[in-house]
Parts: sequence; structure tokens; C-alpha cells
Amino acid sequence: IESIQGTTDSGTGTPFPLSSSASDTNSNNGWEKFSRISDSNIETLAEKIVEQVRQRGPFMSIADFVNRRIADDSLSAQGAIQEAIEQAGINSEVRAATSNTIPNYSDYASIFPYSDAASVGARNNATGVPLEINQANILLPIAPKLTARSDTFKIRAYGEVVSIGGDTVQAVCEATVQRVPEYVNTVDEPWFPDERPLDSINQSFGRRFKVVNIRWLDRAEI
Repeated sequence: IESIQGTTDSGTGTPFPLSSSASDTNSNNGWEKFSRISDSNIETLAEKIVEQVRQRGPFMSIADFVNRRIADDSLSAQGAIQEAIEQAGINSEVRAATSNTIPNYSDYASIFPYSDAASVGARNNATGVPLEINQANILLPIAPKLTARSDTFKIRAYGEVVSIGGDTVQAVCEATVQRVPEYVNTVDEPWFPDERPLDSINQSFGRRFKVVNIRWLDRAEI
């Protein structure tokens, strides 16, 4: 990954940059480099996320999964992913040379009723620097895959004709269609495609669609 200064990072571990261009990959300054996670830390983080899901689930929405819950318990301080990051100790090296600080909100006590130190708690001075891993780093690459798209849907078709006598006859059919994993051209493996490009037909039409049910609707159902 090349930085704005033209330096190239070749460190080990999976990179999690929050920006497409780091400031200076050769710098040891936490404000200029970007975060990486080793394979062992990724495995530990995955285990901790599973623990959080078991404690907090089921989640009612993506917001419920990502954000902290408004409550008066240990789970309300931060969301599931951030709590898993803290428990995995991924940022221990980044925070080793820093210290904790308790923010002082005493001047805003009249509008912020929980401004005392016991309610606010300590914050590490490295919080938010590019070298630190937080839930934003984790969510950025997986966000497009967090919600499942429904592959089953319904299509309705309507037709009418006017008879010689002037009467209008109407008809509506409803088809339930399901997208399946197999490609239109079965020459391509649906689960583990090889390195070669997809067949030209599959590039144009993708996966197969099957009509799994079809029925005629009464006027009352329209």
C-alpha cells in the first residue's frame, strides 16, 4: 500500500486502513500509519465476536448489532464489535506507550447529567488514531455483506380483453420466482469457481431463476 509520500508498506498481517492513502507508511507515528491485524488476532477477534453475539443476540437490526444499547448494564458502554475488539486485546501494543484520561465534562453538568467521572470512565489517549483498530475498521470491508438479499420474490402479470358484446374480461397470474446458486450455463461451478473467467452466457445472465409456483388470482386478491 503506497502512502501520500510515496512510501510503501510491506508489513505483515491484514491491513485495515480507514483511508485509501495513508500519510506515511514508514513512520512510527500512530497518526500516520494504518492498522494491521495478524491471523491469530483475527481468529481471537472472531471468537470474541461470537461470545458477544451469544450474550446480546438476537439482534433486531443492523443498528442493534453495531451500536451500543441504551441501558444501565455492562453491555451498554459499546457495541458488540467494539467490545470484542477490547476483549481480544488487539490494541494493547498501540496503547502500551499511552495513558488513560478521564474527560472533564464538569462545565456541562447542567445539560449532561452523567458528566461525573464514574459515569464517563477513562479513555485511552490513542483512541481514534489510524494505527488503532476500532469497529469502523472491521465494518468498512464487511458492511456490504451484512444484510442478506432475498432471492425469492413474486411477479404478477395482468391482462384484459374486451369481448364483442363489450364485456371486459380480466386475468391476473402470480408467479413465485427463486434465484438458485447454479449458473444459467452449468459449465461454471456454482460454489467454487476456478480462476478462469465465467462463461460469456453467465457473465450476461448470472444465476438461474426458477418459477417454483404459479397461480391465478381472484378479483378479491388483486
